[in-house]
Amino acid sequence: MVDRYYNHVSHTMLLQSTVALAKFVREHDGVQLPVLEEIVASLAANDVRSAFKRFKSIHFGAYGFTDWFPPVKYPHEDADYVQVVFESLAERWARLMRTASGESN
Repeated sequence: MVDRYYNHVSHTMLLQSTVALAKFVREHDGVQLPVLEEIVASLAANDVRSAFKRFKSIHFGAYGFTDWFPPVKYPHEDADYVQVVFESLAERWARLMRTASGESN
């Protein structure tokens, strides 16, 4: 299968980054899971318009999507680790989605 690209971002990268973030959020009981699952479903069905539309409805910033302190769930984790992993996954995902959808910032 040939991968599709949106503004130099592959469909595979969008799906993989959304799945990875959703997995982390699921494992750490995040309230963001339903929206991520919707976007995963849209991307898996090759419905990028719906995925981008749902992504653009998400509020980032104070009291928004990333304003969360994930709980420590596993023995190898500590509070700093889970926070940095969440922020890293969320930043990459948001950057890829913004770029792919044509948002400039």
